[in-house]
Amino acid sequence: MDVEVLKRALRELVEREPSFLRDLVLEALRSDGGAAEALLDLFTKHPEAKLKLAQAVAGAVAIPLNVVTKEDLKQLATKQDIKLLEDQMATKEDLKQYATKQDLETAIGDLKKWAEAEFREIRDVMATKEDLKQYATKQDLETAIGDLNQAGPRDGHRRSRRNGHQGGHQRHRERHGHQGGLEAR
Repeated sequence: MDVEVLKRALRELVEREPSFLRDLVLEALRSDGGAAEALLDLFTKHPEAKLKLAQAVAGAVAIPLNVVTKEDLKQLATKQDIKLLEDQMATKEDLKQYATKQDLETAIGDLKKWAEAEFREIRDVMATKEDLKQYATKQDLETAIGDLNQAGPRDGHRRSRRNGHQGGHQRHRERHGHQGGLEAR
């Protein structure tokens, strides 16, 4: 049999069934030791074999970076912590009890309408300048008091009696164009 044909057949067999080569190598390592030295020599001197061996050993021995340590686990939240957070977080149902932007806009509109109505009512109740003109001013009162003081206490007293206690007031109303006394009101 040709050696090249045998090599090609072995390659095809190893590609189809990788366990065949593994079993073959393990059998050679268990034998007298000569095969083990030949394999060791192959793996340490051939660059491609060296790289594959180093990767395999590193993968089997090294701690993968995505492995969690006990310290990492201590920092993670427990089921109880998660439950506590879930209890504290708001749900959609919880949020429904709060006002939405539309609710606030509606409330502001209603408040504006209410305020306008209140102001209209206040304006209707408040006196205007025209309304206030019918009442005596401070100046009118001072003039009336001055007139009483000029008339003297006895003269003013007699005049008040004669006119039914309305003398000074009557004169003031006449001077300033007010109509009637208490009876007219």
